[in-house]
Amino acid sequence: MNIRKTIITAAVALTTVAMIAPMSAGAITIAELQAQINALNAQLMALQGPSSGTPAVCVGITFSRNLTVGSTGSDVKCLQALLNTSASTQVSLSGAGSPGNETSYFGSRTLAAVRVYQSQKGFIPANQVGPLTRAALNAWLSGSTPSPTPTPTPTPTPTGAGLTVMLASNNPATGTIVDGQALAPLARLTFTNGDNAAVKITGLKLKRIGVSADASLTNVYLFNGAVRLTDGSAVSETMINFNNTSGLFTVPSMGS
Repeated sequence: MNIRKTIITAAVALTTVAMIAPMSAGAITIAELQAQINALNAQLMALQGPSSGTPAVCVGITFSRNLTVGSTGSDVKCLQALLNTSASTQVSLSGAGSPGNETSYFGSRTLAAVRVYQSQKGFIPANQVGPLTRAALNAWLSGSTPSPTPTPTPTPTPTGAGLTVMLASNNPATGTIVDGQALAPLARLTFTNGDNAAVKITGLKLKRIGVSADASLTNVYLFNGAVRLTDGSAVSETMINFNNTSGLFTVPSMGS
């Protein structure tokens, strides 16, 4: 054997080992490498933002049903793909549910990511993808901004609940009114307002009872003390009606 050739061959072999050895010392498993790639993909998609494009698995998808743990379908896979566009809502770092490995099964990790997304949107985290979340996701897919949740109109607290009406202490005594009589007080009433705001009276009904006839009372007026508040009202089917949408009079609050 040629000694020079042997020495050159050995040198080449040593050089090759020297080049490979450092790489072998820092080797990582395939799973670890895949996890790093997935994390980098998630960060890249987060920087690009959702407007950079719709995930391929979301083409033609509309979120039309509520999703809970145990749900399956293409909409679940799209949901995971959307959640995986942000590192904060990523379903999984590796394996099933990770970027590029989305599944059609809604499991506990998907729910955990959904709850983070709901919190980021200002929703109360729930145990499902409900109507508000579905609207946000559909708007995301369409590239539009979801309409804000309408604020329910508060039900106004009615005034007048504390209003009471009683016969006044100086109510006229029982007597007889003759047909054609010019003036006669029929009744005196006391209005008491227990509300915390003034109450406007827009209507008042009085009922005629007894042996008299409707025609016996041709003009009935409503007074506040000596001040006349209404025009004359006739009696119709035993009822005397006083109405004014602007208000017949106002009963102040007892606290005002």
